[in-house]
Amino acid sequence: KVGQLLLVTNNRYEADLISRALRPHAYKVTSVSSRQEAVALLDKEKFSTAVVRLTLPDASGLDVMTEVKERNPNLPVLIIRSGESGIVDEELIAAGADGIIQRPFNNAEIALQINSARQRVHRFTPTILSAIRRAADSE
Repeated sequence: KVGQLLLVTNNRYEADLISRALRPHAYKVTSVSSRQEAVALLDKEKFSTAVVRLTLPDASGLDVMTEVKERNPNLPVLIIRSGESGIVDEELIAAGADGIIQRPFNNAEIALQINSARQRVHRFTPTILSAIRRAADSE
């Protein structure tokens, strides 16, 4: 398997589309519909990636992203957004998103965005960790 993906969306149609789009890429998708369910699962299971809808019934997707990052700073988090959200991609990236999945969906683009975000996060993490270790050793 490529990885275990946590999908946080209250839209069943959206969850089905994303799950189907990722099936050929060997992702195991676990879908939940709220912040509360996502946080509970993060405490029990390990995920390689999280994809969070910007608008949820019990929280903002940005709040969920922040909670995910607090629990696992190295977990790539992508935000699902529509053009009508009023938030531009740069704002989402500045807030900590590792990638954006734009609605309406393009199946090939979903997997590409997820894989790109995972590569970016995992490529920089060892470099950052080794820099922190060198700084600690020099003290």
